[in-house]
Amino acid sequence: MSDETTNQDTTSGAESPRRSKKFSGPTKTVLNRTWLIKVVVMTLALFAFGSWGLFDAVVAYPERGEKYASHAKLEYLRAANAADENEERGVLRREASVEDPVAELAELNSVEDDLAQAAADETNPTYFRANMELRRRDWLTGLSRIGKLVPEETTMEFPRQQLAELEEEWKTETAPSRLESYDIPSQWAIMGVCYGFTIYLSVLFIGVASKSYRWDPDEQRLTFPNGESIVPSDLDDVDKSKWEKFIVYLTIKSGHGTLGGESVKVDTYRYALLEDWILDMEETQFGSEEVRDAEDDASADASQEPAEESTSNA
Repeated sequence: MSDETTNQDTTSGAESPRRSKKFSGPTKTVLNRTWLIKVVVMTLALFAFGSWGLFDAVVAYPERGEKYASHAKLEYLRAANAADENEERGVLRREASVEDPVAELAELNSVEDDLAQAAADETNPTYFRANMELRRRDWLTGLSRIGKLVPEETTMEFPRQQLAELEEEWKTETAPSRLESYDIPSQWAIMGVCYGFTIYLSVLFIGVASKSYRWDPDEQRLTFPNGESIVPSDLDDVDKSKWEKFIVYLTIKSGHGTLGGESVKVDTYRYALLEDWILDMEETQFGSEEVRDAEDDASADASQEPAEESTSNA
């Protein structure tokens, strides 16, 4: 701005603190620091939580399931050995191995209540066998949770030898809890949801960062990311009904070459400086908010005066 113009403004006494902003500072928007931090933190948090779900689904839960299945196998072989010693000799050798684990688990699930009832009564003649079959069910269920319900995991050539090996292995180990059927699938779901939102926020960030608004302070010309531009005289209205959400709608006069009659939505939260530029344009075209409020008050008072006079005359 020239010294002459500055002096004229000072002489007239019309101070406009916003006017000084028009002629200085950046003329291209940058990302709003608050929005940027928010998006980055949310993206990293979602990525971390999704990675946690992936780790649980691929590593932590399968390892826990493996340990549970190993301990459940030990309990099963112990129960089979007890049945061998107390009810029928040779049970451990003949029946410990499971050739068709899928069919066997389905059969055991169908008679679970009967087995539980028999295993609860030590005087029942099938007490030890019922307990063995319940332990077999626990073992096969544990294998099914980690996708290893296959003959390669359930057939045993020397069950007594495996019993001894497992007894030695679990001397100092603590048995983990059994996985539920939804444990691993839920972790995959968590990973999918979190990674999905991570991708969405990443695409959003790239999209916002790749666009910018430009400002010509001499003309007060605002150029949109698509290349269209407006000046204050192109504004028919500035709709700030969603201003608290950082959204403003710029209604363009019909005389504008390409945007005439349109209402252009602008998000002022994502870009720094943009709000100031829009307020500058609004003030130039429609006057300051203080002046407009004063005019509205004066108009309201003027409309009330004739009504009061009519009432007094009556």
